[in-house]
Amino acid sequence: MKTLELIFSDVLEKRHVLSPKYVSESLTVGVVQNAMNAIAAAEVFVDNEGNPLYVNTNEARYVERIVTDIIAKS
Repeated sequence: MKTLELIFSDVLEKRHVLSPKYVSESLTVGVVQNAMNAIAAAEVFVDNEGNPLYVNTNEARYVERIVTDIIAKS
C-alpha cells in the first residue's frame, strides 16, 4: 500500500507533512496541486499561536513501506 505525503512549509519555511489515510494511487499532478492549493488557502491547520502550518506547497509523493518480519507472532 502506498501512502501519499503532501509536503508544505509555513511562513518560517518549516516543513510540515500531511498524509491522508485513504487516497487513490493514480492521482494526477493537476489534481494533487489543486488539492494542495485548496488546503493552503483554507488555513484550517494552525499552530498554537494561530499561524497557518500549510502556507507553501512544496512537494507531493507516494511512499511505499516494506516490512520484513524477523520474529512473527503465530
